[in-house]
Amino acid sequence: MKIEDLRTELKARALKPHGLKSQLVARLVKALKTEQGEEQQVHEETAKDDSEDNRCCLPDQSAVLVRPSAVAKGGKLECAVLSLSVLLDYRAEDNKEHTFEVSFFVELFNEMVMRDAGFKIYQALCTAAPPEEKKDANGDEKETEKRKRSCSPATKKPKTVEPELLLACVYFDLHQTGYILDKDLEELLLALGLALSRAQVRKVVHKMKTKDKFFYRTLTDRPDDDETTDDALFSLEEAHCESDLAQGNKALIPGLLANGDSAAETQLVGKSALVDVDKVMRQLERNERARLQLEARLRALTDEQAQLHEAKAALEARNKKMADDVATLRDKLDDERRAREETDSKCGQMEECLDRSRSVLSSLVKKMDSMLNGRKDEARDSEI
Repeated sequence: MKIEDLRTELKARALKPHGLKSQLVARLVKALKTEQGEEQQVHEETAKDDSEDNRCCLPDQSAVLVRPSAVAKGGKLECAVLSLSVLLDYRAEDNKEHTFEVSFFVELFNEMVMRDAGFKIYQALCTAAPPEEKKDANGDEKETEKRKRSCSPATKKPKTVEPELLLACVYFDLHQTGYILDKDLEELLLALGLALSRAQVRKVVHKMKTKDKFFYRTLTDRPDDDETTDDALFSLEEAHCESDLAQGNKALIPGLLANGDSAAETQLVGKSALVDVDKVMRQLERNERARLQLEARLRALTDEQAQLHEAKAALEARNKKMADDVATLRDKLDDERRAREETDSKCGQMEECLDRSRSVLSSLVKKMDSMLNGRKDEARDSEI
């Protein structure tokens, strides 16, 4: 290992990263041996704890068993029981991985529960018989029934005959008021993804509403001493099958159920909206083809960039060679200039020497000419 790697490992273990390489190696080896000893001790304790836990008796009732890992976080695990409303009350800043996964699961679970509870309410409203309205001799509605209730010695305690339906209604009744507004109920049924029209939803809701409110206790409860059977509460003979209710109006829309139930299986409900799985898959295929094209284009651009880098390197090498040649030629030119200057200076000196020699020679020639002329004159005189 290099010295930088050794120092990095020592810093990660909070050890001194300074010193010679031999000292760093010895320090790291000692730390690794210590860690191996601690891991072996942890494994031994884990095996011992597992052997002890295996002798523990399981609970008689259904429960969630949690066994923390001895390696992760030092074997410490904190467990807490939280309600669904608390888990849904998260902030937008909670974008860490562990909190995001929990929030995403809670959102999907809440949507599933809302879809199931809303369908139970819709099924109960469709199968419920409308309340009978009695008239007295004067034609006033429900006056006789009200007088009977006012004259009764004690209010009869109701009992719950539809606990699942009660749980579904209470899930949407956050303030425990005992009723759901008809507008909220209409929006709930429209969001089930059954392709129902607003007129159909209003007809179903208005069948059991009272003064813009749906008192769900009228469907889930009845007096304790009532001798009527459960079939009297719901007109089961006129009830639709659950599969028919689950289809809603999708069977009437062309294309949704063209291939039987297979088309219905390609429809999903996400965030209270109908999602076409085939359309999503086609979009996914188009995106995949676009991705492959972009990847091919990216590879081509990468190859072109590599070629440009090679050409650039060749040009840089050529420019460097030419720069070296230019520097060499400049040095030679400087040498030639200096040699020319020296030659010019020598030529000047030689010209000066030649001028002096010419002047000396000319004076000598003149003297010799005068001497020769004098000798000629003497010779001519002697002859005479």
